[in-house]
Amino acid sequence: MNQDVPVLLILADVVREFRDILILFLGAAVGFLLTRLSGWLEARRKRRQLSTALLAELRWTENTLRQIYERGAIAYEGLSHSSLDAVFRSLDLFDTQVAEHLIDFRALLDDTRAASEWYAQNHSRLVGTREQRIFEIKAKAGFALRALPALVSGLSDAGGQMPKPIDTTPLPAGQLPNLPESPFGTSVAVRTPEDPS
Repeated sequence: MNQDVPVLLILADVVREFRDILILFLGAAVGFLLTRLSGWLEARRKRRQLSTALLAELRWTENTLRQIYERGAIAYEGLSHSSLDAVFRSLDLFDTQVAEHLIDFRALLDDTRAASEWYAQNHSRLVGTREQRIFEIKAKAGFALRALPALVSGLSDAGGQMPKPIDTTPLPAGQLPNLPESPFGTSVAVRTPEDPS
């Protein structure tokens, strides 16, 4: 027992001597962990924000692709999207599978857009029949639509919130939609064609 006392005293002296170093080491470790946690939380917030924005944008993209697929409508301007571009600048925020779905969908969307744009600019110089070219564009839109569910599921799993539905029910010819009150509390007077003043 007498031998244990000097060992404990020596150990207490060592702890006192290295106390400042231990406190410094523990402070650095806690600071490092807090910095990593803060970075992780910021990446999570940005991933959720980008996923939500892209989901809202993809809703409109799907509508355009379905119009092309079902009616042969050529609307390549409706296939350009800033949120998709923003997500591509931040692919490192997403897991590999979501990144793969993003890349696949983007390639199919770009292919549809390029074919639609080419048709719109060169329809007078077509090789083959008009119906053949429109069929090709419709097929490209169909392939893009087939890739959409996996992407939407991945973005939802990444924290994206599905957009609320917007009423776009077709109106009878000549009828405009009813407008809500101005969110700014005031409204700018609009002249009607019948009122030249």
